[in-house]
Amino acid sequence: MNAFTDCVKLKRPQEKSLGHGHIVKATGKGRVLLNIAIGHNQIQRCELKDVVFVQALSYNLFSVSKITKAGKIIVVVISSERAIMDRNQRIFARAI
Repeated sequence: MNAFTDCVKLKRPQEKSLGHGHIVKATGKGRVLLNIAIGHNQIQRCELKDVVFVQALSYNLFSVSKITKAGKIIVVVISSERAIMDRNQRIFARAI
């Protein structure tokens, strides 16, 4: 839970489905701060809210469908190019 700035234990675990259909149990929920590389030597801090904690996972997952449904950003995938854009279609991060 090192990435969480705050995290509260859920009263009851929530089942979450991963991309390949595997079900895991989330036991906490909170906020995470990310540092996103946006250019040469440029870092932008981004706060994610309502992030769930799943102890069984040994890696972090980012739900593209959840963040785009929230209307915050647009994720663009064209061939091998992957970018995250704001609502004004300005690219602020690229996958490497």
